[in-house]
Amino acid sequence: MMRNMLKHMFRHNRQGQHNVGEREPQTFRMKMDLPSFNGQLQIEGFLDWLAVVERFFDYMKIREDKKVKLVAYRLMGGASAWWEQLQLTQMRHRKGMVQT
Repeated sequence: MMRNMLKHMFRHNRQGQHNVGEREPQTFRMKMDLPSFNGQLQIEGFLDWLAVVERFFDYMKIREDKKVKLVAYRLMGGASAWWEQLQLTQMRHRKGMVQT
């Protein structure tokens, strides 16, 4: 049984190299998600969150014009209320919505 499992996991390609399972290295996938933010972090926690967000944007190759919308979508609690208030203030003063 163990031998069959190992045969299934490691297959030889035509060049005699091992492939794990049936996936080629270029089809490797990793699940990533943009972390939420509630506005209640201390400065160190906020800086860590910001670094994770920047790495996410870099890895996922997110365009500049999409970043604000993505972060706004992940705001929770007090941070979400602050964002909504900022957007309303911008509209009242006839300024455009925050884009970047």
